[in-house]
Amino acid sequence: MEFSWGDYLGDIKKLRKNKENVPTEILKTKYAEPYNELLEKIRRETEKILFQFLFGGILMRKDEPEERDAFFRKAQAIIDEERAAGTFREIARAVFEEYDADKALDIAAEKLHPRIWLEAYPEYWLKHCIIENDRPIWNDLIQMRWNSDLQVWESRDGTAVTIMLPPTAELIEREREKYGNQENMRKKK
Repeated sequence: MEFSWGDYLGDIKKLRKNKENVPTEILKTKYAEPYNELLEKIRRETEKILFQFLFGGILMRKDEPEERDAFFRKAQAIIDEERAAGTFREIARAVFEEYDADKALDIAAEKLHPRIWLEAYPEYWLKHCIIENDRPIWNDLIQMRWNSDLQVWESRDGTAVTIMLPPTAELIEREREKYGNQENMRKKK
């Protein structure tokens, strides 16, 4: 079943309205079935949104299943660490108690996203960054070259650019230092 951000916000608004206007005991008894269905729907939607937010921009080739599996093992280890650190409780509190989906995504952006991108993905990404005849570094996943002056990836003809991870381990380490959540970022050296 497809859903939209607007539907998700509507479900959270409905939850808030129910909790503010109906005593908890009545929600859990008389209206238990629809109430629990709404909670479960919001939980599933939150999970889908977080997955898309964390992994939506990750590019991988289908013909590299071992590398893809290695990435997902690293990503799962990060998720497990963040779960143990209470990050998912914070996200749940933002959604189910504060009714604030934006805050939930802010938490994911601060604590999960940088770790997935800067700890789990670089090994795979860097395997696809190559020097081409002493020309700027080329990435075969995005079919673009690195413009070191602008610090962006650009098409061969220079008409399109994108922002992804940089092309070297040293530059990625600078990104970790600059954007990584210092409290939760686990330095893996």
